[in-house]
Amino acid sequence: MGSTIGEITMATRPLATETSSVCVIVTRNANSEVLLIEEAGNFSLPRVQIPRWERVAPHLLKEASKALEIEGVCLFCTANSWTDATDSNPPCFVIEARKVRRSLTDGKTWIPVTNMGSIPFVSLADGERVASAISQCKSFDCGAISGTFASTGWFDEVTGWVAEHLHPHGLSLTDEWVQYNTGPFFSLIRYETSGPDVWFKAVGEPNLREFTITMKLAELCPSYLPELLATHHGWHGWLALDANGQHLDETWDIQFWKIAVRSLAEMQLQTIGESNVLIAAGCSDLRLKHLPDLIEPFVTVVAQLMPMQTVSHPRILSSKDLEMIEDKLKLACERLESLGLPDALGQTDLNAGNVLVNSDRAIFIDWVEGTVGHPFITCEYLLALLGRLRPDLEIWSTAIRETYAGPWKQFCSAKELERTFRLTPLVAVLAFAANCPGWKDDIHEIEQGTAKLLRALARRMYAEAQKIGRTDC
Repeated sequence: MGSTIGEITMATRPLATETSSVCVIVTRNANSEVLLIEEAGNFSLPRVQIPRWERVAPHLLKEASKALEIEGVCLFCTANSWTDATDSNPPCFVIEARKVRRSLTDGKTWIPVTNMGSIPFVSLADGERVASAISQCKSFDCGAISGTFASTGWFDEVTGWVAEHLHPHGLSLTDEWVQYNTGPFFSLIRYETSGPDVWFKAVGEPNLREFTITMKLAELCPSYLPELLATHHGWHGWLALDANGQHLDETWDIQFWKIAVRSLAEMQLQTIGESNVLIAAGCSDLRLKHLPDLIEPFVTVVAQLMPMQTVSHPRILSSKDLEMIEDKLKLACERLESLGLPDALGQTDLNAGNVLVNSDRAIFIDWVEGTVGHPFITCEYLLALLGRLRPDLEIWSTAIRETYAGPWKQFCSAKELERTFRLTPLVAVLAFAANCPGWKDDIHEIEQGTAKLLRALARRMYAEAQKIGRTDC
């Protein structure tokens, strides 16, 4: 999921209904056979169409089941990303077949890997893709390349581990499951059980810190995370009960949004005094005592990136505009720190997919972008989410802020909390920018997409800074 602030500042994405063709390499019997399509004595790899902007694995496996008459599990992408893909060179995914229909139709046939050298491929590239995929499969299986979730049989191993750890809870697996993520070091699977569904999740670099952050939060504030059933440190994985609730973009009752911000505040209160512990677990240090040190470096980078914009719209900020942003940021950070609210847990990727809410409380998931800093900043990300999803419901903002502020009245007066809310929208953009990878790179090495995002964030800062008067600071 993309971050709310990032999505607001960037151009609108292409339509979610856009699809792309992907190449599929299906193997079976310990990678000794590959499924090919035969037509007039020539062979080719199958292709399927899947949504361009959604998770690959569930759509890929669904389409492969329909088109190729197999049920399988996705192992890895051999090469080529969506960014580099073309019709003649599409992304290529390897699927391990687990169940195969006895009689295949429409020219589908299993070919032994040992015969691949003599197979007449329609495209020479298909033969090269198969050779590369089988070589990678063998490397994963023998350990020459590390990657638990790309080796043959990994799914059965994980499923056995899940079943074992469900037993003490009186639960057993059914035959229904959905794979949502794929890759050598990442896995996300939803399993149906005799009771509530459960999720198995595992992470690797660059998201490895999500494991340690999640484990620490399960100790500090378990009521606001999915219930943890088991952990596997070797996989950096964990098993959790399905959170009972609706995503925030699935309900448009203000009471649910109030429950979400109240739960956020209550969760944050439970982390006060744990800043060093959370930072040691992997949370980014965005405390107000450090953020001001990033203001001048960020503005300097943006000042160099602005002239590199090749179009006149959106507006290119001038040096005077950037000076105003810098001044207001410094004053806002200084004033917020003087108000004395304690540092607490935060999250810069708070979007609809990361918040589930029911009539009792909200559950927060996906903590790879966990932070420590001014607590109100995270509330601003939720309000930004509301503004993006339903601009017509901006009138809710006042009531939502009042609900969030309630638990913090033990630290500040009502007047000080009002001033805090006037300052945090600007500082929230700075905190998001500070947590973006790549902006500290050499100016000539910053990727085009990152440069575009940084310019957009600066424009957002300019808009927020203009709303702040000297009396607010």
